[in-house]
Amino acid sequence: SSTPPTYTSSGSRVHSCVWEAPPGSFREVGPSTSSQTIAKIIIRGITGTFDQNADIREFEFVGIGSWGQGVRDTGSHKIRVSTNFNVESYPVMSGSKSELIQTWVDGYSVSGDPNSPYLDGTGLIIPSDSFEFTLEGDAPKPIITSINALRWYWDREEMSADADFGRWHVVVRSNTGQEHTLGEITLTETEIIREPNP
Repeated sequence: SSTPPTYTSSGSRVHSCVWEAPPGSFREVGPSTSSQTIAKIIIRGITGTFDQNADIREFEFVGIGSWGQGVRDTGSHKIRVSTNFNVESYPVMSGSKSELIQTWVDGYSVSGDPNSPYLDGTGLIIPSDSFEFTLEGDAPKPIITSINALRWYWDREEMSADADFGRWHVVVRSNTGQEHTLGEITLTETEIIREPNP
Protein backbone atom coordinates (compact mmCIF):
# COMPACT_ATOMS: atom_id res chain seq x y z
CA SER A 1 0.00 0.00 0.00
CA SER A 2 1.12 3.55 -0.59
CA THR A 3 -0.27 7.02 -0.24
CA PRO A 4 0.96 10.44 -1.38
CA PRO A 5 2.86 12.26 1.36
CA THR A 6 1.55 15.50 2.75
CA TYR A 7 3.76 18.52 3.27
CA THR A 8 3.78 21.09 6.03
CA SER A 9 5.97 24.09 6.72
CA SER A 10 7.60 24.59 10.10
CA GLY A 11 9.59 27.66 11.07
CA SER A 12 11.00 30.30 8.73
CA ARG A 13 13.59 28.11 7.03
CA VAL A 14 12.83 24.49 7.68
CA HIS A 15 10.16 22.47 5.92
CA SER A 16 9.09 18.95 6.72
CA CYS A 17 7.81 16.16 4.54
CA VAL A 18 5.27 14.15 6.49
CA TRP A 19 4.37 10.57 5.54
CA GLU A 20 1.23 9.09 7.06
CA ALA A 21 0.87 5.32 7.27
CA PRO A 22 -1.81 4.30 4.74
CA PRO A 23 -4.77 2.14 5.78
CA GLY A 24 -3.86 -1.54 5.74
CA SER A 25 -0.15 -0.97 6.28
CA PHE A 26 -0.11 -3.70 8.90
CA ARG A 27 -2.58 -6.10 7.31
CA GLU A 28 0.18 -8.74 7.14
CA VAL A 29 0.75 -8.52 10.89
CA GLY A 30 -1.02 -11.41 12.62
CA PRO A 31 -1.20 -12.53 16.25
CA SER A 32 2.27 -14.09 16.05
CA THR A 33 3.98 -10.85 15.03
CA SER A 34 1.82 -8.01 16.38
CA SER A 35 3.70 -8.04 19.69
CA GLN A 36 7.13 -7.72 18.06
CA THR A 37 9.05 -4.57 18.88
CA ILE A 38 10.95 -2.20 16.63
CA ALA A 39 14.67 -2.80 16.41
CA LYS A 40 15.35 -0.56 13.41
CA ILE A 41 13.54 1.88 11.13
CA ILE A 42 14.77 2.00 7.54
CA ILE A 43 14.08 4.51 4.79
CA ARG A 44 15.16 2.49 1.75
CA GLY A 45 15.67 3.86 -1.75
CA ILE A 46 13.64 2.72 -4.74
CA THR A 47 14.51 5.09 -7.59
CA GLY A 48 15.01 8.77 -8.44
CA THR A 49 17.69 11.38 -7.82
CA PHE A 50 19.01 13.62 -5.10
CA ASP A 51 20.58 16.93 -6.01
CA GLN A 52 22.11 20.19 -4.95
CA ASN A 53 23.55 19.12 -1.62
CA ALA A 54 20.27 18.38 0.17
CA ASP A 55 20.54 19.76 3.71
CA ILE A 56 18.76 17.50 6.23
CA ARG A 57 17.86 18.82 9.68
CA GLU A 58 16.03 16.04 11.50
CA PHE A 59 14.05 12.79 11.27
CA GLU A 60 11.04 12.17 13.52
CA PHE A 61 8.76 9.15 13.84
CA VAL A 62 5.21 9.69 15.06
CA GLY A 63 3.53 7.18 17.37
CA ILE A 64 6.55 5.74 19.19
CA GLY A 65 6.82 8.25 22.03
CA SER A 66 10.24 9.53 23.04
CA TRP A 67 11.89 7.23 20.50
CA GLY A 68 10.29 9.35 17.80
CA GLN A 69 11.18 12.93 18.62
CA GLY A 70 13.32 15.08 20.85
CA VAL A 71 16.85 14.26 21.97
CA ARG A 72 17.67 10.76 20.73
CA ASP A 73 21.39 10.99 20.01
CA THR A 74 22.14 9.97 23.59
CA GLY A 75 20.39 8.58 26.68
CA SER A 76 17.81 5.87 27.21
CA HIS A 77 16.16 6.56 23.83
CA LYS A 78 19.39 6.68 21.86
CA ILE A 79 19.10 5.97 18.16
CA ARG A 80 22.18 5.19 16.06
CA VAL A 81 21.88 6.71 12.58
CA SER A 82 23.65 5.27 9.56
CA THR A 83 23.58 5.92 5.81
CA ASN A 84 25.62 4.94 2.80
CA PHE A 85 25.32 8.44 1.27
CA ASN A 86 28.35 10.71 1.29
CA VAL A 87 27.75 13.38 3.92
CA GLU A 88 29.52 16.73 4.26
CA SER A 89 29.02 19.98 6.15
CA TYR A 90 29.80 23.62 5.40
CA PRO A 91 31.02 25.44 7.35
CA VAL A 92 32.84 22.33 8.41
CA MET A 93 31.39 20.75 11.54
CA SER A 94 33.74 18.80 13.77
CA GLY A 95 33.50 15.05 14.03
CA SER A 96 33.39 11.96 11.85
CA LYS A 97 30.57 11.14 9.44
CA SER A 98 28.93 8.91 12.05
CA GLU A 99 29.04 11.76 14.56
CA LEU A 100 27.69 14.31 12.07
CA ILE A 101 24.63 12.31 11.13
CA GLN A 102 23.69 11.79 14.79
CA THR A 103 22.54 15.43 14.64
CA TRP A 104 19.60 14.16 12.55
CA VAL A 105 18.07 12.86 15.80
CA ASP A 106 19.27 15.49 18.27
CA GLY A 107 15.91 17.25 18.66
CA TYR A 108 16.86 20.43 16.78
CA SER A 109 14.48 20.14 13.85
CA VAL A 110 13.88 23.88 13.43
CA SER A 111 16.47 25.44 15.73
CA GLY A 112 20.04 24.94 16.87
CA ASP A 113 23.09 25.01 14.60
CA PRO A 114 21.84 25.87 11.08
CA ASN A 115 24.81 24.14 9.45
CA SER A 116 23.18 20.75 9.04
CA PRO A 117 25.00 17.81 7.47
CA TYR A 118 24.10 17.53 3.79
CA LEU A 119 24.19 14.85 1.11
CA ASP A 120 27.18 15.64 -1.05
CA GLY A 121 26.49 16.65 -4.65
CA THR A 122 24.01 15.01 -7.01
CA GLY A 123 23.31 11.35 -7.66
CA LEU A 124 20.91 8.52 -8.35
CA ILE A 125 18.87 6.75 -5.70
CA ILE A 126 19.02 2.96 -5.91
CA PRO A 127 17.62 0.13 -3.73
CA SER A 128 20.89 -0.23 -1.83
CA ASP A 129 20.63 3.39 -0.61
CA SER A 130 19.18 3.90 2.82
CA PHE A 131 18.90 5.84 6.04
CA GLU A 132 18.82 3.48 9.02
CA PHE A 133 17.82 4.22 12.60
CA THR A 134 18.76 1.54 15.14
CA LEU A 135 17.05 1.78 18.53
CA GLU A 136 19.98 1.28 20.91
CA GLY A 137 18.83 2.89 24.16
CA ASP A 138 17.70 0.80 27.10
CA ALA A 139 14.14 2.18 27.29
CA PRO A 140 11.35 -0.27 26.38
CA LYS A 141 11.07 -0.58 22.59
CA PRO A 142 7.78 0.29 20.86
CA ILE A 143 5.73 -2.39 19.13
CA ILE A 144 5.97 -2.49 15.35
CA THR A 145 2.37 -1.39 14.79
CA SER A 146 2.80 1.83 16.77
CA ILE A 147 4.65 3.95 14.19
CA ASN A 148 2.19 5.87 12.04
CA ALA A 149 4.06 8.74 10.41
CA LEU A 150 7.48 9.98 9.37
CA ARG A 151 8.63 13.60 9.51
CA TRP A 152 11.68 14.44 7.41
CA TYR A 153 12.95 17.99 8.01
CA TRP A 154 14.96 20.01 5.48
CA ASP A 155 16.56 23.43 5.37
CA ARG A 156 14.87 24.94 2.36
CA GLU A 157 17.65 27.48 1.84
CA GLU A 158 19.89 24.57 0.98
CA MET A 159 17.67 22.82 -1.55
CA SER A 160 17.04 23.64 -5.19
CA ALA A 161 13.65 23.37 -6.85
CA ASP A 162 14.75 21.64 -10.04
CA ALA A 163 14.55 17.94 -9.18
CA ASP A 164 12.89 15.48 -6.88
CA PHE A 165 14.34 13.45 -4.04
CA GLY A 166 13.17 10.10 -5.28
CA ARG A 167 10.93 7.28 -4.13
CA TRP A 168 11.47 5.46 -0.84
CA HIS A 169 10.07 2.55 1.15
CA VAL A 170 9.45 3.04 4.87
CA VAL A 171 10.42 -0.22 6.59
CA VAL A 172 10.56 -1.47 10.18
CA ARG A 173 12.73 -4.38 11.27
CA SER A 174 11.46 -6.19 14.35
CA ASN A 175 13.36 -7.63 17.27
CA THR A 176 13.09 -11.03 15.59
CA GLY A 177 14.71 -9.75 12.37
CA GLN A 178 11.53 -9.64 10.28
CA GLU A 179 11.03 -6.65 8.00
CA HIS A 180 7.68 -5.01 7.36
CA THR A 181 7.27 -2.42 4.58
CA LEU A 182 4.80 0.18 5.85
CA GLY A 183 4.45 2.23 2.72
CA GLU A 184 6.11 4.22 -0.04
CA ILE A 185 6.83 7.93 -0.29
CA THR A 186 7.81 10.13 -3.22
CA LEU A 187 9.61 13.35 -2.34
CA THR A 188 9.66 16.32 -4.70
CA GLU A 189 11.64 19.44 -3.91
CA THR A 190 9.02 21.70 -5.46
CA GLU A 191 6.50 20.42 -2.90
CA ILE A 192 8.89 20.67 0.04
CA ILE A 193 9.81 24.26 -0.84
CA ARG A 194 6.48 26.05 -0.71
CA GLU A 195 7.44 29.69 -0.40
CA PRO A 196 10.38 31.93 -1.38
CA ASN A 197 13.51 31.94 0.74
CA PRO A 198 13.67 34.81 3.26
